[in-house]
Parts: sequence; structure tokens; C-alpha cells
Amino acid sequence: MARETIGEGYWADEYAKMNRMFIELYTLAGTTATREFTLGGVTFRNTVRDGYFCLDQAITATGFDGDEGTDWKCIRQDKLA
Repeated sequence: MARETIGEGYWADEYAKMNRMFIELYTLAGTTATREFTLGGVTFRNTVRDGYFCLDQAITATGFDGDEGTDWKCIRQDKLA
């Protein structure tokens, strides 16, 4: 398998982006902080709940102030074994 040295250009930029995302996720996992963001008019949040890293999506205007399953839903839940 060929190996490519990451120096400058596209791959260096992509590696830097990935590194920043992992640092952000690691920092978030060590706290009870919640981060909300909107993509394409849909509101999401990242949070840590019961030891799992969760990605939730708001499904009504009430959103995360409402009830799970009615106003928002967990769409992804991950934890290292």
C-alpha cells in the first residue's frame, strides 16, 4: 500500500479539518456541553447522554424544549466498546 506524506495542499487541509473535528468531539465528550447547529433549515444538536455521544434532530418548532420522540429524536448514538 502506498503512503502519502501530508505536507501542503488538499490532503493537509483535509487532515487539519479532521483533526479539529476530533478535538472538538473529544472536548465535548469530556463535558456536559451541548452544541446546536442548523444545516439546510434543520436544527441538530451534539450532546453526551448516558455515556453516549448523540446526534439529535428537532422535528417540530418546539424542538429540544419539547419531548423526545414528539418534538425531537436521537438519530445517532455512538460509544466505543
